[in-house]
Amino acid sequence: MKSYRFIAALAAAVFLSAAALTSVSAAGLPADAPAAHMQSGHHHMKMKEGVNPWQTQVLAGITGRTAEDISNECKTNKTTLGQIAINAGVLDKYKAGLIAMYTDKINQKVSMDGKLTQDKADQMIASMTAAINGWNGTTPLRLFGEKKG
Repeated sequence: MKSYRFIAALAAAVFLSAAALTSVSAAGLPADAPAAHMQSGHHHMKMKEGVNPWQTQVLAGITGRTAEDISNECKTNKTTLGQIAINAGVLDKYKAGLIAMYTDKINQKVSMDGKLTQDKADQMIASMTAAINGWNGTTPLRLFGEKKG
């Protein structure tokens, strides 16, 4: 259990301290995210509280909508990113994009500072992949110990 808490805390720190990305490729991966920029902590886009900006960017890249539009829909309609993906008929693409994006971020953290070992990264990726694949899209997706928004 201690190992899981360490991994969850480390992952949360990695994901919550990096910048919100402003563009993603068609696969949902950051298109312009060099490692040094991601570490900077500067946010180029303000997202509504409770909506994960990285998850929003992935969905925006898949649907062709803006992240701000998606974030506003979540707040206005009290809906989830998953429900928006379901309504657009892209839940499976969205899940694949999330797995690719988070896998990339975890692997970048391994190569950035060496504090995260490849073995721990592999464990995190396996856990995250299982969580996303088991997610039905109707509830907020919370990974790595994220608090409810």
